Amino acid sequence: MGAAKKRYLPIIFYSLIALLVLLWTYSSLSKLMDFKLFKSQLEGQSLGAFTASLAWAVPMCESIVCLLLLSKATRTMGLWLSIILLISFTAYISLTLMDYFEKRPCSCGGVLSGMSWNTHLLFNLFFIAVNGLALWLVKKIVPVQPNLLE
Repeated sequence: MGAAKKRYLPIIFYSLIALLVLLWTYSSLSKLMDFKLFKSQLEGQSLGAFTASLAWAVPMCESIVCLLLLSKATRTMGLWLSIILLISFTAYISLTLMDYFEKRPCSCGGVLSGMSWNTHLLFNLFFIAVNGLALWLVKKIVPVQPNLLE
């Protein structure tokens, strides 16, 4: 790999990480700040006994992923958990678009709640690509980073 490419890989990588951190921070905080609305939207999906658990688990998982992405020691784990969440949410959106559920409540908060289901699907696919590229780059970036202790 050329020296010029090696120089830009960290910039690209950390930009992707920043996008994911912003996504998960915004997503978790918007759910927690309007928790009653988020929980009522989940209740509209007829999840039964799982509703209360999911109402807390989803924003907590998003927050944990965000924190994992911020630390070099846990970043790879954070990227894997992030892509698992993104794929799970994308599967839910896909099932919704295929009319699998009786109701179509969107439990996303803030600006995301104004998106159509099709737009939300594209949004998630974009972030899956961002996450996938970051996972690919994380293996290439480690040897490129200078050792700060030297």
